[in-house]
Amino acid sequence: MRDVTRRFLDLPLRFQIAIPFSILMVAMVVLAFGFGLPFAQRSVQEEADLKLDNARFHLLLVMEHETDKLHDVAALLVASPEIAQAVGESDVTPPIPLSTIASADIIQVSDQRGAIRLDVGGAGSLDIASWGPLRQTASSQGEATGFVSSAAGPLLLVVKPIQAESGLGGYLVVGARLDRLLGEVRETMGAEFSLYSGGRLVVSTFDTENGEAPAEVAAVPALPADSSQPVEKGLVVDGQAYSVAYDSLALGGERGTILGVFLPKSQGWSLDTLAAVAVVVLLVTGLTFLVLGFLIARSVAARLERMVGVIEKIGAGDLSQRVVVDSADEVGRLGQVVNSMASELQEVERGKAEFFAMASHELRTPLALMKNSAELLQEGVAKCSRRILKIHNRETLRGLATQI
Repeated sequence: MRDVTRRFLDLPLRFQIAIPFSILMVAMVVLAFGFGLPFAQRSVQEEADLKLDNARFHLLLVMEHETDKLHDVAALLVASPEIAQAVGESDVTPPIPLSTIASADIIQVSDQRGAIRLDVGGAGSLDIASWGPLRQTASSQGEATGFVSSAAGPLLLVVKPIQAESGLGGYLVVGARLDRLLGEVRETMGAEFSLYSGGRLVVSTFDTENGEAPAEVAAVPALPADSSQPVEKGLVVDGQAYSVAYDSLALGGERGTILGVFLPKSQGWSLDTLAAVAVVVLLVTGLTFLVLGFLIARSVAARLERMVGVIEKIGAGDLSQRVVVDSADEVGRLGQVVNSMASELQEVERGKAEFFAMASHELRTPLALMKNSAELLQEGVAKCSRRILKIHNRETLRGLATQI
């Protein structure tokens, strides 16, 4: 371990910084895929489920509100004398208030034989055979609600029996167009909807060229009989992935209708898109850190190399060299220390030179006298020997004192 550490520290500084950044980038990618991606997948799935539930609940509320409105209109019309008159023998069509007509797409009154006595609204006339099962339920229970098909498209109908004063009876049919209701919710929620009843697809918001829904949508889903929660699944329709929820819809107290909600997965971030974006973000972030680290290391290394060159020249004896200090960071403070040390060494060198010059001057004179006295002694001049020895002793002491 120590050898590895020593070898690492022997590398250039730019590599000492770049290598940890590279390891950090790899670690970030591994952590993102190992820990972050599962959490992100769960978050995306929870968001898709929430949108799916919102779209389903919104449509259920719209259907409930529309059903209640049709019931109110039917109850109001059944109690009006104009409707009772419409099922009588008179061929005169009684007027109906426009405000009441505006509350429904179709209002139709038929006698017991099925002959239409009154027909208002923009959905066209309904054949009694199309709502015959609802007529039977209304006769036995006093009211019936369900879906039927017409020339204008699928309808949500409320059927009520009518009792006329003449003893003749009939039926009141009040309805709303399902394609209008589902289209409004589709625009609001950004989801596709389908309704299934009687083992077949009644209406769907999917746009098709031939007027028929795609086979994946037309297939009637099978729901567990005891299921109280919607069944969710994934489905691909015309190359588009959807999150789908199927739920039972109770009309008139009977749970024979199935509601399908299709949420395009493109509305939320798909897992593939999320993974791709996460990888790109991590790679870009890691590469950015790596490039910045390499540039910083290169800048620091270049400044240190220049400083090393100056120190080498100072060590070789050129004390006039100075480091160019262009920052106040650690490298800049190191350069200031080197410059201060070079200035102190230059002062020491100058003092040393002055000291040796002075010592040389002070020692030159006594040494010269000593040399002359030694030469005279060699020549054997007796009369000057005593005087020369005194001078020699004095100058020797002086020279010793100067050295000290």
